[in-house]
Parts: sequence; structure tokens; C-alpha cells
Amino acid sequence: YVSGGILQVTTLGADSEPLDTRVDVYLQNSGKHVDYCGTGGDGKLEVRLIEGDYKIKARATNSIEKDGLP
Repeated sequence: YVSGGILQVTTLGADSEPLDTRVDVYLQNSGKHVDYCGTGGDGKLEVRLIEGDYKIKARATNSIEKDGLP
């Protein structure tokens, strides 16, 4: 339950390294999509919300590049 204000989200992966993620915010009861944003490379974001019950889904968007494969 958020009484209004700022929801802070931190996403961490292996070895507590920050993950670049997309975070979707939904109303808890209806499932209505409210907002989405990305954490960026530091794995953190803040979302300003009005009073209510919310849930989030966080999806990692990290990628690994590997050159020189046979």
C-alpha cells in the first residue's frame, strides 16, 4: 500500500550488481497498467504515485555482446 508519494525500486542481479530493467506499475486489484519506466544502469528508479495498492513487474533488459565467434 502506498499512501501517496514516491515508490523507490532497486533491481539487483548476480553478486548484487545493478540490473537495467523495465518496471511496469499496475493497480493491485484491477490489474490496470498505470505507468512504466526503466531503471537505467544503476538499477534504481523513483515513481510518484497517488494513494493506493500497487504491484510491479520488473524485466531485465541487460544484454551481453560477444565478438569473434566462430
